[in-house]
Amino acid sequence: MTRLFMTGAESGSTAVFTSVANCTASTTWKRTGAYAYYLSPAGTSKASITLSAAISELYLRMGVYPTGFGASAGVVVSFASGTPKTQGVLIINDLTYLLEYCLGNTIPVLTGTHPITMNSWCCIEIYYKVANALGRFVVKVDGVTDIDFTGDTQNVDATIRAVTFGYESITRGISGYLDDLAINDTAGAVNNTWIGRGGIYGIVPEGVGNYTDLHASAGNAWDCINEVPPDNTDYVYDDTVDQKSTYALTALVPTTGTIDCINVIMRANLDAAGTGNIARLIRSNGTDGQGADVGLDASAKTIQEIIETDPSGGAAWTVARVNALEAGAVVR
Repeated sequence: MTRLFMTGAESGSTAVFTSVANCTASTTWKRTGAYAYYLSPAGTSKASITLSAAISELYLRMGVYPTGFGASAGVVVSFASGTPKTQGVLIINDLTYLLEYCLGNTIPVLTGTHPITMNSWCCIEIYYKVANALGRFVVKVDGVTDIDFTGDTQNVDATIRAVTFGYESITRGISGYLDDLAINDTAGAVNNTWIGRGGIYGIVPEGVGNYTDLHASAGNAWDCINEVPPDNTDYVYDDTVDQKSTYALTALVPTTGTIDCINVIMRANLDAAGTGNIARLIRSNGTDGQGADVGLDASAKTIQEIIETDPSGGAAWTVARVNALEAGAVVR
């Protein structure tokens, strides 16, 4: 696995993050798809993730539509170690609108040359390697290199464990919109380098699939689980281990292009106190791909799993394969 995280807000929810503050899913301005994340007010708004393991090297992409700054600077993204303490931040200077890389949270190291336009989308990509002497911090804006630093990028230790979008302290942050967030590490054979300027699109159930075990609370099963954002008005359910359902999905909006990976997002809970598990299930070209068991409780849990290759042969995803995909769940 090399794609560590991705979201385009297409679930209409902020539940994919570890923590948020003053962050909502919005349809007002979006870079791709139907939703983006809205941060407001500046200096108090953030969306954070904790990585599943500490790493020392990553690639990141984010669409940014800035509308305002905190009192002292506009932090776009910050990286923290497992301590947790800030390793480095990328800010928009509130006077020049130039990007600045800071070691820790206060020490400017290098300033870019391409001013960021307010109230407009740009695509920011980052390569960050944490090290004392041979660290790297490289930034591209809309595909053009803006910052390229080699040297000491290690403020605490040699790890990144958390990434926070839009906020670093009470006076340092941005307001505006974020979209098409993705993070790669450098392991594995795919998704181990620059992510590129693409986007993230949502698809939802629209019909029955090959398996139909799970029961609908009302009406058609697929129509019970395709709300964006999700709710508990209707749902599918079952209490028998290994019962499963898959659903036909809506088609992708782009009809051509390269697909790096897919992200299956589910929301599930038990209907009473106790224990139970669920696993995601996809079916592609007649081949099933089942995920790991995930424990549930009575509170709704958002579960996401990134799948980088097609389970029917291990090849890269294509638009045609995604359009023919079925997705669902197995009671475990």
